Amino acid sequence: MDSDSHEPIEDGLIGKYLAGETNEEETQRVQKWLSEPDAEREMQRFEKIWETSRTLQTRPPVDADAAWEKLRNRIQEPAPVADTPIRRFNPWRTSIAAAVVLVVGLGWLFWTLQPNASVPQLAFTATDQSTVHELPDGSKVWLNRNSKLEYPETFADDSRSVVLTGEAFFDITPNKEKPFRIQASQTTVQVVGTSFSVRAYDPNVRVAVRTGKVVFKARNTEVTLIKDQQATFDAQAATMQKTERLDPNVFTYQTGKAVFDNATLGEVVQMIHEVYQADVQLGNESLRNCPTTIAFDRTKDSLENLLQAIADSHGLTISRQGTQFIFEGTGCSP
Repeated sequence: MDSDSHEPIEDGLIGKYLAGETNEEETQRVQKWLSEPDAEREMQRFEKIWETSRTLQTRPPVDADAAWEKLRNRIQEPAPVADTPIRRFNPWRTSIAAAVVLVVGLGWLFWTLQPNASVPQLAFTATDQSTVHELPDGSKVWLNRNSKLEYPETFADDSRSVVLTGEAFFDITPNKEKPFRIQASQTTVQVVGTSFSVRAYDPNVRVAVRTGKVVFKARNTEVTLIKDQQATFDAQAATMQKTERLDPNVFTYQTGKAVFDNATLGEVVQMIHEVYQADVQLGNESLRNCPTTIAFDRTKDSLENLLQAIADSHGLTISRQGTQFIFEGTGCSP
């Protein structure tokens, strides 16, 4: 039997990998382990733990060494001398006293090392439709559907940290003394003041910049993005790909505007569903790849007029069943 086929791996190494702190040799070792049976399920368990721990990262850090030193000083601090009767040494009582000191001391240390509970943690979510929210520093966030943002009621003195699950467009109030950081899946996005979008519905994360400059970090990878640039982190491959040409519809959920140049009808219908929250279907699969060129603006174009324009361009008809719209036809117009 091949002794390397089920090579054990330390929990600590997996933690370093998720935190982006492994070197090249350690990264290769984790990736080799991921190819083994049941490794993916174990990794998913660690990722759930990682996701839970991220919510604590928005709180001020604690100096553990200082806390231990403070506890040690309290335990070793000599008691004040008083005129009390001399009592016979009792080992049993001494053991109990030592245990009490240890329990009380560890309890005090545990409380000291806890995240700062004086700063309440807030969250806002978007379910069926996108929504806009203002953060304590005046920054604005447009949260896409099925997304959640967690943040402290009051930001720390030296930084502004939030946790994103899903997709959001950020318009950050500039403050060089307090960088703005977003934890999204296994990545960190850091800015001072700019506008950009982050998509993190799953471990793969995409960042697109409208204005300013953004630093996008994941594990041992980091890229700097400026206006009209975007990058995507592939969690499985642990790689980040930068794209110089911005997808024109990457901000559609925030602007309501979309432009399609020779896209498939299936792609257009999917975007209409996201922007208008409308149930639009294709009558048959032969319509899905119909090349479509169209632009629309949710604030100006009604859903009915948009669907009719698409139908006319392809020689299709539209039937309606309750709230559902269906494109009907045998194919695409030349």
